[in-house]
Amino acid sequence: MTPLPPGPRDWSPPDPGPTTRSSASGRAPIRGAGHVDAFGWGVLLAWTSLIVGIASLVIGLLAPLAPDPARMVWITGFAAMAIWAGLMAIPRYRRAGRGRSVLANTGITTGIATIAVMAYAFTAISLASANVALPAPAHWIGGSVVSSGAASPVGVVPAGVDSTTDSGTVQVPAETSLPSDPIEAERVELAQSIGLATVLIGQRTQADAAWPASLAITTDGTALLLPDGMQLTTIPPGTQVLYSTSSDRREYSLTLIGPSGVTATFTSSTGVIETSVP
Repeated sequence: MTPLPPGPRDWSPPDPGPTTRSSASGRAPIRGAGHVDAFGWGVLLAWTSLIVGIASLVIGLLAPLAPDPARMVWITGFAAMAIWAGLMAIPRYRRAGRGRSVLANTGITTGIATIAVMAYAFTAISLASANVALPAPAHWIGGSVVSSGAASPVGVVPAGVDSTTDSGTVQVPAETSLPSDPIEAERVELAQSIGLATVLIGQRTQADAAWPASLAITTDGTALLLPDGMQLTTIPPGTQVLYSTSSDRREYSLTLIGPSGVTATFTSSTGVIETSVP
């Protein structure tokens, strides 16, 4: 029997390698880390980027944004998530030798486009509140923004204007010089004011949407306003404004009572302006 060589002995088992070690039973190897970097995760991230990017872009284009500005924040957040998922998928495709991922690149592109659309929507909605109109879908700001080539003086309607609402045709009085008789002059002015107000209310309200719940007047009592602050028309100082809607807000009535007692009334169900003098 050959004697063992003198000196210390190494009784440790052989090294199983950096990524594999034996289980307690010795039957199955246990793999090391690296699963999240696998190609399968790259495919999942690429599809997530594509689906979230397209969905956020479609919702951003079709959703009414002005009633709830937080929607723009949520949509922008989902677009950012689509960009992040796409950027995480690209290196996994490269490590797997699959080259570029069309899914990831499309998701990143739609995410960037969505953020750009939301930035434009925020600008358009902000300027619309200041009566500055940018080209934008009507449902973004809750109705069409009034914009035309030449602006007409507030409270005066161009001659021969007919405006159609969802309840019929509103006959707006033609622009004329005010009569010398004070009562008649007040009657004409109130008829022109209520005519312009009803035209703009119809233009600012979407088809099949409810009419405004209320109207307002300026502190000096010389202008009629929508709830969002948009000026509808000027009114004579001291004019009383009576506005009411049906329970479902599908019909409304607007009455202006001048300082001299002259009355002008518009009812959406008939689409007719009626005036009366004391």
